[in-house]
Amino acid sequence: NHRSFQSVEVWSPQRNSWRVCSRFREARSYHAGGVVGGSLVITGGIAGNWDRLASAEAFSPATGWTSLPPMPHGTAFATAVVLGGRLYVAGGSDCDKLQMWDGTAWTLKADLPAERFGAASVAVDGKMWVIGGFVQVGPPEYLSVTDSVIIYDPDTDSWTTGVPLLSPRCACEA
Repeated sequence: NHRSFQSVEVWSPQRNSWRVCSRFREARSYHAGGVVGGSLVITGGIAGNWDRLASAEAFSPATGWTSLPPMPHGTAFATAVVLGGRLYVAGGSDCDKLQMWDGTAWTLKADLPAERFGAASVAVDGKMWVIGGFVQVGPPEYLSVTDSVIIYDPDTDSWTTGVPLLSPRCACEA
């Protein structure tokens, strides 16, 4: 049985300690997020019954958590970066979509070359690098850990292939 949580903890560097913060509006785990327009935006994840969530919420100290419009596609185990003040959420379990939050609405961008989840991502020179993860090979039940790196360019709304990792990686961070 999987557990999703609504609890949120915040690190205080001045006190060198953690404190409890306002709770998510919806229990979730394996979500992605980033800071857009001064608010922390949390997207997708899974609920306690392993359903992929399309919901999103934003936190600001002034207002607490507020619900945002849902993403076009539910996702869990996705990866996300902020580029140019926009949140890009890539892939996820059973998902090859790139979903972009601009602070007011979601937009679908160029699909990933293949479904990918459990990958890392980082912003480099205004582009999103998606690194490693699980990719589908063959029938849906066949997954493989990959060493591939794919790079999204928001100016051209397209993906290119980067230099592969030295070895396959999944469930990693960058």
